[in-house]
Amino acid sequence: MTDYVVHGRWLHPQTSKYFIATESMKAELMSLGIAEEKLVVSGIPIREAFEQTQEREGLLRKHGLDGNRHYLLLAAGAYGVLSDINHLIIRALQQSNFDVMVLCGNNHKLQMATEELFQENPRVHIRGYTEEMQELMCISSCLLTKAGGITLTEAMALALPVIVYHPLPGQEAGNAEWLSEHNLIEIARNEEQLVEQLQRLEHLGYRDEKVQDMKNFSRKSAADAIVTEALEVIKLRQPSVSAVKSMVVEGQVKTIHGYY
Repeated sequence: MTDYVVHGRWLHPQTSKYFIATESMKAELMSLGIAEEKLVVSGIPIREAFEQTQEREGLLRKHGLDGNRHYLLLAAGAYGVLSDINHLIIRALQQSNFDVMVLCGNNHKLQMATEELFQENPRVHIRGYTEEMQELMCISSCLLTKAGGITLTEAMALALPVIVYHPLPGQEAGNAEWLSEHNLIEIARNEEQLVEQLQRLEHLGYRDEKVQDMKNFSRKSAADAIVTEALEVIKLRQPSVSAVKSMVVEGQVKTIHGYY
């Protein structure tokens, strides 16, 4: 399960093992009748590159950036149709000292419009699709993004403070709210909150607190743990555990947290 809250569609009576992110998810699944033997708190698997420490100065030189500046990494491509991305960039530039790295992904229309607007501004650095997200995260002081479980896990593995802007209802809102309640990320529901949070993250002491909280929470090598456990299940030809009668019936899975 690649989120921090339970989604009813994941539950199935023939599932042998669930690999989950947190102990709270384990407790919730057990309350729904899932046997404890089926539940492994592994953390969310991410690519190994996000669990490796890289030397920031070398990365700054590689990407042509100034080591004396602090960078807000804006995953703009993830927002797709949001029309206010450029306005958010302007507010960030006007009301914080962050430079902005804008990742447009495969949204070529967004990239062209953003390049046209900010082509003369040395504080705005625009990228399209990248295979070097982990490097750009290492360079940055803050990430502004959606609340996808994988992206948030990658950021925590690199101890990169996160602001989630306008989380969508459903799993994204669930991820954002759970992590925010545990002081791991910030949620901005409007531009004023976003500006306030950026200004707080400019202070090294506050940023260091977030970094330490993320380091304490992050669970390394989740992918290795999942593969090892899965291979062991296959090796033993382990049957589905039935010690606790499951409430999960195919085609009749309960809706959880209001998700469909």
